[in-house]
Amino acid sequence: MSVCYGVQVDKFDFEVPYQPDVSVIPPQHLRHRKVYFQQHWFQKYPWLHYDASKKAVLCFTCARASAHDLLKNVTCLEPNFIQSGYTNWKKATGSKGRFANHQSSNCHVFASKSLHHLQQSTPVVTLLSQQLSAEQHVAQKCLRVLFTTAGYLARQGLAFRGHDEQEGNFLQMLKLRSADIPEMERWLKHRFPYTHHSIQDEMLQLYGNAILRSILNRVHKSQTFAVIVDGTQGITRTKQESICIRYVSDDLQPIEDFVGFYALDETTGSMLATCIKDCLMRFQLPIEKLRGQTYDGASNMSGKYNGCQAIIRRDQPLAAYVHCSAHCANLIAAAVCSSSPIVRDSIQLVNELGVLFNASGKLKALFSKIRGSFHK
Repeated sequence: MSVCYGVQVDKFDFEVPYQPDVSVIPPQHLRHRKVYFQQHWFQKYPWLHYDASKKAVLCFTCARASAHDLLKNVTCLEPNFIQSGYTNWKKATGSKGRFANHQSSNCHVFASKSLHHLQQSTPVVTLLSQQLSAEQHVAQKCLRVLFTTAGYLARQGLAFRGHDEQEGNFLQMLKLRSADIPEMERWLKHRFPYTHHSIQDEMLQLYGNAILRSILNRVHKSQTFAVIVDGTQGITRTKQESICIRYVSDDLQPIEDFVGFYALDETTGSMLATCIKDCLMRFQLPIEKLRGQTYDGASNMSGKYNGCQAIIRRDQPLAAYVHCSAHCANLIAAAVCSSSPIVRDSIQLVNELGVLFNASGKLKALFSKIRGSFHK
């Protein structure tokens, strides 16, 4: 509710004047007759607005202007047309009719001009909203560049930072791309935290999660699957178990997809089995659909009673264990080479020569010269 020089105006929510059929507008009762509101008055005075709660007409223009606090500087207000309502149909028209007098009054003229100016001008809130929307659009565009740059470096297997983060591949590529995107250069100056290495790690994590979801969606479609697990050491000499999922695609082609490395405190059969079951639960892959296990021949993996494969088969007997063919081929090749002294000594000699030439720059140059003579 707004107050304008003693005139209180309720919230005015109408967008256009309400002009119903005159049959719903009560007549004015005089001593010997009734005076009715005329339909053509709405056409002659289009600002007339019928308020059903007051059973009277208001000036739509003045009431709306007053609701927006636009009549603060107007001294001659007409409360009948702004708040209380007008019902004296006898004096509504004529040479000195109230409708015509109000239409030419300073209050009505000022209200009309004020509303027109209000409609033509853009509110401050709207301007701020437009500015915020423009800034959000630029931020989204720049963030898209950050993600595509991170995706390219990850796809090509390139380092992000190097010894100096400011001279790393990530920032240098962003500077190169900002030459074609003017907003990017300005945005980077004020949004440096978005290029921090923690943000880079988070973007890589999001990419990894997206790839993992894509793989698991295909696994879910195949209905059944198998697991391939093997241990390896990272550059920090931390023992990790690599887990792969083997499944069949829609065109009946076997596919093996890597799904992650998992560090374990110990590599006993029970710990490895627990790790596999935990991964399947996290991936929402029911163990009831597991049909195969492939590990190496170590006792902790292939043991008949306490090996990983035996513990998994207690929960899912249909998960058949198969010795990994790559490990089998490696064992066979090692056994064949060691059984022949000539092959064994030749491989050992080649390995020692490689170590020797790699350790000495002089010998490496000599080896390159010898190799060049053979090509001639």
